[in-house]
Amino acid sequence: MTSIKEQKYKDRAPYTTIHNIRSKLVEVGILTTESNWLHTLDGFYSVTLSVDGTTVRTNGKGTTKAYALASAYGELMERLQNLAPFRLSMDFDEGVFSGNFYYAPDEKSFSMDELLQFDNEWLAWQLSHTPTHTQEITTILHAWRQISYEDIPTDFIAVPYKNISHHTQSYIPIKMANKMYMSNGMCAGNTRAEACIQGICEIMERYVNQKIIRERITPPTIPDDFLNQYPAIMKMIKSIEVEGHHRVIVKDCSLGKGYPVTCVIFIDLRTAEYFIKFGSSPIFEISLERTLTELLQGQHINKMKGLKDFQVTLPVKSEDDNIMNILVNGSGYYPREIFMHTPSYTWDGFHGFSGESNEEILEQLVSFIEDLGYSLLIRDVSFLDFPAYHMIIPGLSEVESFYHESSIQDYATYNTIKKQIRRLKSLTSEEIRDLIYLITNSTYHPMAQVVTLLGLKLKQPTPWYFNNMALLLVALYLKINDYDHAHKIFNEFLEYTKKSHGSKQMLTYYKCVSSYLELRAKTMDKMAIFMLLTTFYPIKIVQNVIKTFENTEDIFHDLNGLQCFNCHECYLRTVCMYSGNRDLLLKLMSLYQTHDADQQVK
Repeated sequence: MTSIKEQKYKDRAPYTTIHNIRSKLVEVGILTTESNWLHTLDGFYSVTLSVDGTTVRTNGKGTTKAYALASAYGELMERLQNLAPFRLSMDFDEGVFSGNFYYAPDEKSFSMDELLQFDNEWLAWQLSHTPTHTQEITTILHAWRQISYEDIPTDFIAVPYKNISHHTQSYIPIKMANKMYMSNGMCAGNTRAEACIQGICEIMERYVNQKIIRERITPPTIPDDFLNQYPAIMKMIKSIEVEGHHRVIVKDCSLGKGYPVTCVIFIDLRTAEYFIKFGSSPIFEISLERTLTELLQGQHINKMKGLKDFQVTLPVKSEDDNIMNILVNGSGYYPREIFMHTPSYTWDGFHGFSGESNEEILEQLVSFIEDLGYSLLIRDVSFLDFPAYHMIIPGLSEVESFYHESSIQDYATYNTIKKQIRRLKSLTSEEIRDLIYLITNSTYHPMAQVVTLLGLKLKQPTPWYFNNMALLLVALYLKINDYDHAHKIFNEFLEYTKKSHGSKQMLTYYKCVSSYLELRAKTMDKMAIFMLLTTFYPIKIVQNVIKTFENTEDIFHDLNGLQCFNCHECYLRTVCMYSGNRDLLLKLMSLYQTHDADQQVK
């Protein structure tokens, strides 16, 4: 009989996992496709798994093809059963929510007063750790009430979680769960124990990652004499370092408290750039193996993306935004302390966990969390009959805080901006000015894609002002004939383009646009503008610029057929993925409706 150790502490062999999940998906009419297989070094495999006809996709990694594919399928079941792609990054028409529930069959509606009066362990913890006076709590809840994109008939809709040890129940508003935790703690596995271990470890990994950055902690380097006890791990490290261009440093990120977390620092010695990945598992070799395979997931060793320049002083305006980039996109800047040689605590070995089964290891892990003074809440979402959960450890799980009112307000603004962009064609001048104010006072990067903000996945080019937020602002200013501000914003966009090494032809066109907008701001005669510009730019470029930017009244003419949520009348319906995403969500909600939603801790 194969031991759990031989299966990398999985309760099923990878081929069995793949077969079981594929069978369940086929049974409910969900087709998946594989792409982006990468195998750049021995022991490093990664793949992308997509739900056909949708934007839903997950990535898998492992030391073999089978483990990488099983990883991708496991993550897909985690995301689908938690409805994560739909809850976290997509918007839908009201018809989707016209059935029996908004988010889950066992949801409950709460007014603000009812939520405060309800016996709720989770909310009690949040309120007790909110550094404000009691009378200000209602202000925070008022802010939370505004952040739904969809219209709901009450202040809050909440779903139940159970305390894994005490069996008490907490109702957590979905708005709060989505923003405060995102996908942190979502998990799936061949068995309940396997899945829960994964969920707890992800929470610890992200907590430790944030703490090391915020508190400028220097974790100790794990010595080679310890790593040499794990030949397979050392082989993976040496394969990265073999050409002499790269260095791998392995860090003990236990914080001196026994957290089973490691991190790998990848350094490109040719460019003084780095990339850092954290990983967690109760078993040391699994923790480090995950960290290493995550490092090269979707990456080629000689074409690494997301590398950051080593800088003594962090080049970030907002530490919170930098941490969010690390947690969401996997790439960001780390303080110099993480690279230093004098550790903040002593390396004294990896104090992991052991057992003959995942059930035994989970029991030890739960005890470890509780001994640290934390409670563990769990929600069973296994409606596709593959074990999947969302786990929350108040005090460890939070990606964003409960009481950060400005962050909550930013999210409400984000929803307002999305709604207004979807109706650009019909906005009044006053509404355009309001939208300009919201965008210019938001945290959006000027080069952020508008289609990404809207959750659109298109197969063809979009209007020029949908390329990024800077160009959208240019178009909005032009719509109200404010050439001065349009020129200023366009110049900022031009500087970003120069830094990204755009082609000479493209830069020439953009310089012509900049000149045209500045001349219009100076109210120069149109013919004089044409004659001046053709002195420096090819006539075809000048004609194209004038054609695009002259008629400001009809600047959004390309949107005549854009009818978000009204697919039958939308000119983008054949190239937009919204319909496929909507159909998938409705299918999942229908299956969820018939699932036994009693959140019993088993």
